[in-house]
Amino acid sequence: MNEAQIQLALEATRVGAWELDLHTGGLVCTPRARMLWGFPPDVPLNLQDLLARVHPDDRERVARIFDKDRLDLQEGFEHRLIWPDGSLHWLSGGGQAIHDKQGRMVRQIGVAVEITDRKRAEEELRESEQRFRRLMESNLIGIVVSDLEGTIMEANAAFFDLVGYTQEDIAASRVNMIEMTSLQYQAQVAQAFKDVLVTGVAHPFETECVTKDGRRVPLLVGGASFRNADSTQFAVNFVVDLTARKELERQKDLFLSMISHELRTPLTILKGTLQVLKRRLKRQEAMVEQHSLEFISPLLKELATAERQVNVQTRLVNDLLDVSCITAGKLPLTLQLCDLLALVRETVEDLRHMAPHRVLLLDLPTQTTVPVLVDRGRIKQVVANYLTNALRYSSPEQSVSIGMIRQDGRARVWVRDQGPGISKQAQKDIWRRFRRGEDLPVGSSAERGLGLGLYICQTLIEAHQGEVGVESTLGSGSTFWLALPVVDQARKPS
Repeated sequence: MNEAQIQLALEATRVGAWELDLHTGGLVCTPRARMLWGFPPDVPLNLQDLLARVHPDDRERVARIFDKDRLDLQEGFEHRLIWPDGSLHWLSGGGQAIHDKQGRMVRQIGVAVEITDRKRAEEELRESEQRFRRLMESNLIGIVVSDLEGTIMEANAAFFDLVGYTQEDIAASRVNMIEMTSLQYQAQVAQAFKDVLVTGVAHPFETECVTKDGRRVPLLVGGASFRNADSTQFAVNFVVDLTARKELERQKDLFLSMISHELRTPLTILKGTLQVLKRRLKRQEAMVEQHSLEFISPLLKELATAERQVNVQTRLVNDLLDVSCITAGKLPLTLQLCDLLALVRETVEDLRHMAPHRVLLLDLPTQTTVPVLVDRGRIKQVVANYLTNALRYSSPEQSVSIGMIRQDGRARVWVRDQGPGISKQAQKDIWRRFRRGEDLPVGSSAERGLGLGLYICQTLIEAHQGEVGVESTLGSGSTFWLALPVVDQARKPS
């Protein structure tokens, strides 16, 4: 290669070349070397100029490398430079000594390349490892390092305290996160490790592990992948003990169940008493003279108002009882062959009696029947909840539409209102427990609910092997729907 080709190769690889005269201290270097050292292209250079820019902590070591009394120079070295603008740069270099006939070193030639980015990456990696190590040693939560098959390589004290194993157990018996999981959750945990392999992340999920002494502990687990120095892929798993939260939920559900049963009895008695009073007053109303009606008619209106309020409270109590049954896994269902069209019509007629001033529009198919295997009362409960919400969330002058379509072996019932609509964020949470319509103005009638209705609806329909959903845009109303398998494809729920 000629000199031009060598210069081109050096420039292409971003390498700077230099030559040092050990007698005069003069430096001759390529433009790339000047740029790496932070010098302009036309300023004469010597060794002292270069050493002045070397970081104070590296200066003595670099000066020894260029010592003319050294016998040879055949080593690489790294050092820091501080440019006139104050910026810090890392360089990696290497050189070769040139000797005279007497064997004395008279010149040095070498190359330099900037490694600032690499050094920054190494520093960031060290800081990241230190932060991870501090988190692991803090024992705020359980942290486990495993391979992608679940074999535990390392864990912190918080995890060991939780599951009862020790580092010695891991070293001796290769404890595996999948194998220590309760049988019903093993497939879920195995899938989480597959997710880590494919996407690099396993989103948090609830599971249950079996401890060394056989106890079952509910956990929240999540993970992410990382690679070590030789690029082997591992998983960092975060483990949170849910025992306290699960016990709190159990106590809460027990409390709700107890309170609901205690409230249900007096409400039933109160409702019965109000109905008896209404019947007696109506009999009296037919017998008394006109002037007495001015006394009886207001009483009948007040009794009707009181009965409506009792019905509202009864509905809230029934919702609490349903939630307690759902949580306990004892939701009662009595399945029978029913006509879904008839159920929808009956529910609409019931609502018409309760809200005679509202317009309910039916858009039902012309088939004689739509046979489904369902719990008759529960399906009417879901449709009634949809209708009640639609009436409540829209103004009195607006109509509510109820329709049904049958497609692909499923019947889909929908209820559409012209209310304020539901935001995208609210649509994600609306089926959860104790979630109410956040897009409604303060003081609306929707605030009377507990936010359990849609959660119960979803649970009931899923128990019938069906689906629920909502389609809504703010300012354009909402459509809530449910889908159930028709009888020719139905499978009796277990």
